[in-house]
Amino acid sequence: MDPDDFSYPGPLPFTKEMGVLMMADSVEAAARSLKEPTPEKLRGLVDKIIDGKMNMGQFTRSELTFKNVEDAKDAIYRMLLSIYHTRIEYPDTDRRTESKGEIAQPTD
Repeated sequence: MDPDDFSYPGPLPFTKEMGVLMMADSVEAAARSLKEPTPEKLRGLVDKIIDGKMNMGQFTRSELTFKNVEDAKDAIYRMLLSIYHTRIEYPDTDRRTESKGEIAQPTD
């Protein structure tokens, strides 16, 4: 598999904002491929994608600091958690009991 088949031949980001946008876009696209996006998988994905871009020199023109990159990674991770969080399943309740001010019992 040739990495060039999956690379964008456009210009490297030359501002901090463009660098962060590149990070967010890349990670969001990759996150869509996860079958079960757990917090651990999401954190690993964020680190892998962004660290890979750093190692390839993708941010050398953007004036991003290591602190900026770490802050962006944390923000992107938190955003992904809010998108892919799981909801707890609530038991069915008897609405008539609730309307009388009593505590509803779960139904089977």
